[in-house]
Amino acid sequence: MTRLLLLPLIVGCLSRDPTISSTATWTNPANDPWNTATWPTSTTDTGVCQGGFDIRSDADYALLTDCVEIAGTVDIWGPAVTTLAPLENVEVIGGSLRVSGTGFVRIDGLDGIRQLGSLDISHNDSLIDIGGINGVVTVEHDLYILSNPVLLEVDGLGTVESVDGAFSISGNGALTAITGFGSLGVVGEAVVSNAALQDTSGLSGLTQVTASASLSKLNDYSIEGFSALQSVGGDLELSWNLTTRLGGLRSLQSVNGDLTVDYNEWLVNVDGLAALRTIGGALVLEQNPLLNDISGLDGLESIGDVLLVIDNPELCESEADDLGLALDVGVIALRNKSCL
Repeated sequence: MTRLLLLPLIVGCLSRDPTISSTATWTNPANDPWNTATWPTSTTDTGVCQGGFDIRSDADYALLTDCVEIAGTVDIWGPAVTTLAPLENVEVIGGSLRVSGTGFVRIDGLDGIRQLGSLDISHNDSLIDIGGINGVVTVEHDLYILSNPVLLEVDGLGTVESVDGAFSISGNGALTAITGFGSLGVVGEAVVSNAALQDTSGLSGLTQVTASASLSKLNDYSIEGFSALQSVGGDLELSWNLTTRLGGLRSLQSVNGDLTVDYNEWLVNVDGLAALRTIGGALVLEQNPLLNDISGLDGLESIGDVLLVIDNPELCESEADDLGLALDVGVIALRNKSCL
């Protein structure tokens, strides 16, 4: 009888075991929505790890052993992840660091990270403190702290000097204080909206927003953190605030897009905008039920578009007409107070 001998096949180059080949990579199938990680190449002598990493359990950190710099994204998601300790030696993450849907109470042990592509801390139902990220100097793209319902204070990230993309701290229902970010001077786009917020002193060094900004749910205390802001490169929306006079914006000199002040139910005047000189787009004052004085805008030198003053029942319509006349712009004034 003829006997067939099956020779062993050398298949290292096709293996999913990253220890077999120093150049092997493996990407999970596209139809797997939860695991898009790429196995890294072997860590070099300099500790640089290529690829992105999905951490769904503590065991997944084995892929990051000896990594000092990670070229891709680190996505930490789900309640099965119980620690961040395996990242304590990481200094650079070129992509995003995302921490989402975890059971973490605190984020700590990440003080060694100096540079991030982006940072996203969102939808962590038990998170109360993120003070353990204090070494980051540069965030090249976006920074999001969103919808962490019991987060009380943002007190880390005190060495971040700039965020080139979006900077958003929003939807954190219990957040009362933003005391971190003491070195932050410039952001790309700014969004701040947290219902319980009382203290934004950590943002007191912010002087420039290069794109658009939206500030909402601020009161006369929490708006003070924006006292150094001088310019907004795009639109500025001041909506649904509880401030009476926009006092925290006393240094604001220019808005290159539209300035919209609307739905601020306690706003009485706009004296906080006394330093404002130029608006590149339209000026919109709408649905501010107690607003009765806009003389704080008398220092304006130019508006690039129309002046819209609508549905401010305590504001004399003649004030809008006078402002439009002084700036030589068209005025649309509707449903304001008729004063003789």
